[in-house]
Amino acid sequence: MRLRFLAVIALCLSSAASVHAKPKLVDTPLKSSSNVPSVVADSLAKKFEKIVNSSANTPKSSAVSKAMKSLKLPAACETLACARKLAEKLKRRFVLFKSLNNEDDTYAVVLKLYDNSSNGFVAESKKNCEFCAAKEVEGTFKTAWAVVSPFLTKAATKPKPAEPSKVSILTIPPGASIVLDGKALKTPTPHDVKLTAGAHSVEVSLDGYVSAKRKFTVKDTPIELPIIELIKTSALAADAQPVIPNKTSSIYGLSLGMLISGAILTGTGAWLTVKDGSLTCRDGRDRRTCPEVYNTKYIGLAAGGIGGMLMGASAALLIKDYLDTQKASKPAPVSVQTGVSQDAVNIGVMGRF
Repeated sequence: MRLRFLAVIALCLSSAASVHAKPKLVDTPLKSSSNVPSVVADSLAKKFEKIVNSSANTPKSSAVSKAMKSLKLPAACETLACARKLAEKLKRRFVLFKSLNNEDDTYAVVLKLYDNSSNGFVAESKKNCEFCAAKEVEGTFKTAWAVVSPFLTKAATKPKPAEPSKVSILTIPPGASIVLDGKALKTPTPHDVKLTAGAHSVEVSLDGYVSAKRKFTVKDTPIELPIIELIKTSALAADAQPVIPNKTSSIYGLSLGMLISGAILTGTGAWLTVKDGSLTCRDGRDRRTCPEVYNTKYIGLAAGGIGGMLMGASAALLIKDYLDTQKASKPAPVSVQTGVSQDAVNIGVMGRF
């Protein structure tokens, strides 16, 4: 009796050890096309899960769906980014993507296996089942799984670290000192440095010039920063001339529109005023015999008044714009300074001419 009991315990321990030794894998939900009936897809999905669970340690389907929802991953996502997020979220090394399609009475099973240790897809298998019943697709999946499953037992491979990328720093004029990511470099520009991928910042400075800062991002390829052209500090100090704002065409367009509209209204008003009472019937009768006489005097006066106001407003806008421009470009006032010494009288004139 004792021997049987020990045998049972040993069998249970071996089974537990074998389960524990299974590779950890995320079994994503089956993606089926619209040509596959939902009842068939659900039935095959359960059968596929049993086949996968026999070879790998997988979390429950509800946990996978919850993780995909929390990560905001679409159901049809099969990219490296989706696989990496799922593997890290559920703490699994492998991620399996499954898809099922039915076209022209041919079922197609596609499997893609992702390995987080190498951050890439390590296996892919596509098997077709022509003129098969739905129950026969299970065998097609087993055939595809037999191609992919051996990769679960391979040793993990460490991804190669990204090599630093070459970055060229150039300035006009050359010879500027460089501060890269807060650290001063001994070599002035032009200078090439090797940087790892990520965000970086550089500041260049040269006596007599204004310092310049730039931010850039390094990926996995060499890059050459745009040439940094330094500005002389003396040039900035000498630029005391006030900047005249560049007038846009909106003011001139508005003025021109108001001027044309005012001229049309004024001309129409003058014509209506002159024609007052002379617009009679079209059958040739004069003003006395025609029962309908068109008195257009007041309409003409109103139109002429509105037209005159529009023309006046247009002229006012143009005059104001001219005065603002003259005011902005007016030179600084001239001042006279005098001084008396023992043997001379000094007179100085200061201003902008």
